[in-house]
Amino acid sequence: MGLGKVMMDLCGKQNHCDLLPIQTFLRDLENDETLVVQSCRSFESADVAEHFVSEIYRVEVTGFKKNEDKQQDYKKMLIVKCRLRNEAVVKEFNFEEVYKNEWLAYTRILPILNKNASGDLPIPRCFYADPTMLVLEDLSVLGYKTVDIVEPFTVQHVESTLCALAKLHSASMIMEENDYESLEALSVFTNDVVYNHGDVSNPAKYQKLNIDLAIAVFKELGDSDENYSVLEKLNRLKDICFDLQKKLVCTKRPYRVINHGDAWFNNIMLKDGKAMLLDLQIMRFTSPAVDLSYFLYVNLKPSMRRENLDRFLDVYLENLEGVKRSKNWLVKEMKEFAVVGFINALWLLPLFYFKKEFLGISQEMTRSDQEYINMYLNNASFYFKERLREIVIDFFNHEDCPLVL
Repeated sequence: MGLGKVMMDLCGKQNHCDLLPIQTFLRDLENDETLVVQSCRSFESADVAEHFVSEIYRVEVTGFKKNEDKQQDYKKMLIVKCRLRNEAVVKEFNFEEVYKNEWLAYTRILPILNKNASGDLPIPRCFYADPTMLVLEDLSVLGYKTVDIVEPFTVQHVESTLCALAKLHSASMIMEENDYESLEALSVFTNDVVYNHGDVSNPAKYQKLNIDLAIAVFKELGDSDENYSVLEKLNRLKDICFDLQKKLVCTKRPYRVINHGDAWFNNIMLKDGKAMLLDLQIMRFTSPAVDLSYFLYVNLKPSMRRENLDRFLDVYLENLEGVKRSKNWLVKEMKEFAVVGFINALWLLPLFYFKKEFLGISQEMTRSDQEYINMYLNNASFYFKERLREIVIDFFNHEDCPLVL
């Protein structure tokens, strides 16, 4: 029996599993033929719920190594990511392709990017990969942690993450300068399932629904000139938001890089001023401003982003490795791609403020559009509505919105 089948059985709550494939795998990983595996157990790594693409487990392996005539206790913690077992959800939301993307990221994209990077990329190591399962290093053992969901980032956290994104992007920029054909060939493995691959009707639907939710919140606020103007712009944006983003993301830009694609707080772990980027399921080949706008809009309060934006862009540019890009170019890109950050901030905002029972995809599959809006509107806290209001007002009041509005 192979390692993949054994790990799948273990994470499927089987009482027993064949330890020999795990022992063989770890002997090779540790380069130690004396290692003996005595037990394995798995438990959920996080409160995964149905909203996420993978089932994620921590696997604890215990045993011993032989050192001359002595035995030395051995323990190894691993992260195992399995494809979702709920076939209805996988089919409805195209999660087969999303999961495949991470397998391609680790087997095809990252080995090439790492060759063009200065040192290892800020991404957890992958020890085993097949189309249904990944075995990754457990960063929590090294002291890495995610941050609090409601107030996720300090300025230091933001700067650490920008350094990580700069390092990731730098590898593409170096390839672009030295061997652009190889970079374009590599980009074929980035299947953008949100904007540009297969059936994108679900992302378009839910982005539009979350603008409808914003409209409902502003209607609650009552009549005022400001609210009337905001409602007018939201209604216009609702009908064009997806096509507008798709055109931006998919059109060739002066500089393109392989983006992480999903840099929200749950996919970032931090330790001592260093950030690591998790979940490579939405990597895309486009302007680096897509990653930057997404990260800064989704994770930060508008006031924090606005007050520190100039400094944040400087940090990013200063931490590009082996290449230089102008500040004027990046400022222009950030202005154009602000709408991508804004729409995704509205789309992901419920994940910051609602309990998991409201977020299950199976429930979303059975709700009508109006039921979806009413469910969030009727259960939203003051803090959710206030954050939503701040995001919308900030976007429309600071000339970030597209000229068509």
